Amino acid sequence: MADRFRNRFVEAVHNATGIDLAKHCEHVSLPNRTVLYRADSRPDCVRFLTSGVASVVNTMASGVSIEVGMFGCEGFAEATHLLGPLRGQKSSVVQVTGSAYRMDFSRFEREFCRNSAIRDLVLKVAQMESLAAAQIAACNGLHGVNARLARWLLMVNDRTEEAELPLTHEYLSELLGIRRPSISVSAGYLQRMGMIEYHRGMIRVERRDLLESAACECYWVLRSMRDNLFR
Repeated sequence: MADRFRNRFVEAVHNATGIDLAKHCEHVSLPNRTVLYRADSRPDCVRFLTSGVASVVNTMASGVSIEVGMFGCEGFAEATHLLGPLRGQKSSVVQVTGSAYRMDFSRFEREFCRNSAIRDLVLKVAQMESLAAAQIAACNGLHGVNARLARWLLMVNDRTEEAELPLTHEYLSELLGIRRPSISVSAGYLQRMGMIEYHRGMIRVERRDLLESAACECYWVLRSMRDNLFR
């Protein structure tokens, strides 16, 4: 069973209901920077990631964006759109190339409305997204750049299970809402401490144990949410 399902939400639905959502989906590639849904709009599809990483970002009137959530194969980005008509200024974009099961949004919405077990699982995903956004907001306001960058790199590493990550300083600056020079200084510090290696748009996690020691408490809070999502 584990080999068939590479998305934890799809697996949880199967375990709870016997419904194989994957049979009703198309498996698609998700190149880096693929937009999963746009601000203030209804998604046309639901995408259950089977690999890769996507961010949920909030965009201000000035055009400046900051990440308020992250997910991989534990769930899907469109969960809160099933709760009601409010959309807000958040959007979702793929940050590490991957793949997903894609289902028409209206079709999945019908399943959400008529199947209480699926509804309960969607509510868990939506609750986690809400709690994670609150934790990240507190982190952005209270913790230093080094701790935030370490936390973020660990979160991506957890979801990709790859030591090498295709991430530029400019992209990190956009997602974390930190000026690029500050990202460069922080990445340089993490590299000098032997935690990472940075070269030509690629960051390699060298010593995860040291990176964990540099991360703020928010990493462990967010990791616990993810680990316990369907338990």
